[in-house]
Amino acid sequence: MLLWYTLPLAALAAGYTFLLLGLAARIRGYAPARDGKELTISVVVPAHNERQRLAPLLAALDGQRYPVHLREYIFVDDRSDDGTGALLADYCRGRPDRTLVTIVPGEAGPSPKKRAISAGVAAAANEIIITTDADGAPSPEWLANTASLFSGNVTMVIGYAPYRTDGPFRTLFHRLLAFDYMAMGTVAAAAAAAGCPATSFGANLAYRKRSFDAIGGFGEAARHLSGDDDLLVHRFQASYPGTVVFNGDPAAAVPNPPPPDFRAFVRQRLRFSSKHTAYPPRLLFWMGLVYCFNLALTAGLGCSLFDVRYAVPAAAALLVKAGADLALLVRGRRFLRERNFIPLYPLAAVPHLLYVVFIPLFARFGSRRW
Repeated sequence: MLLWYTLPLAALAAGYTFLLLGLAARIRGYAPARDGKELTISVVVPAHNERQRLAPLLAALDGQRYPVHLREYIFVDDRSDDGTGALLADYCRGRPDRTLVTIVPGEAGPSPKKRAISAGVAAAANEIIITTDADGAPSPEWLANTASLFSGNVTMVIGYAPYRTDGPFRTLFHRLLAFDYMAMGTVAAAAAAAGCPATSFGANLAYRKRSFDAIGGFGEAARHLSGDDDLLVHRFQASYPGTVVFNGDPAAAVPNPPPPDFRAFVRQRLRFSSKHTAYPPRLLFWMGLVYCFNLALTAGLGCSLFDVRYAVPAAAALLVKAGADLALLVRGRRFLRERNFIPLYPLAAVPHLLYVVFIPLFARFGSRRW
């Protein structure tokens, strides 16, 4: 019985290592071309009951170092009942470069956020769309830095959106969440560099409006509650292969607050996982390999509590996993010029293993809403 466990585990470990080392190699030297020309930009901000969290974003938008005549801000008040609409109406009043779109209850559809973004894009007049969340805080160079990557045939730019670890988010829990998001950013950058963009951040995503319209917007992805970011990336990649790039420049990052507590974190990740079955077959294959390896490793660690013979192959696989993880994370941290979360890896390894195994299972059940 032990042999039947050890051999598949070894094969899965080899596949996992091959994948992560391949991704790590892709990041090295990855630097998409930049163009100095200035493009017209429409920033689309969906907001659902965000009155208490909008101030940092509005201040950041006011501070953007990009010509006013080349950009516009479009806010979408998505069924808010906390005064968000009134706050945004006041912010937009008397400013032709600011527009407020209102979605009333009953108009949301199966994916409220995609509905809100689509409404904002429809109201946009400019050639580049940049979407962000209502609680983000981009740097003054965000728009200019992002626009510079639309050179040649680039149709989409994936930006980084790190979690904040300042103020109320200085706790170890929030630092672990920021570490996890850094890992997500690393995978997003590496996959884009490999020509197979896999994931992205809804708080920092830019694309050409004409390309969005040409592919029918979110299309079939609109039926999924989540996926306003990565499912759209996959649609762009399918229609315009090789034209999606990742922007790792810190000047283009959009820091945003992490989930406040463990319960909110679980709800968020359940929502994220609810649409993974809609991923392209190639990504599903590699995701399946990663999942099976983590599942086998978790099962081995569990079995070792009752039969010590399982401890050796499970521990060996855990060490192989750690080596592959760290090879990718160290390179990703340098590429993103992120804070040094690497020393947290020993604390994060086993909890992350469990979350990778069980969250996708739990995501198949229960209701989720935005």
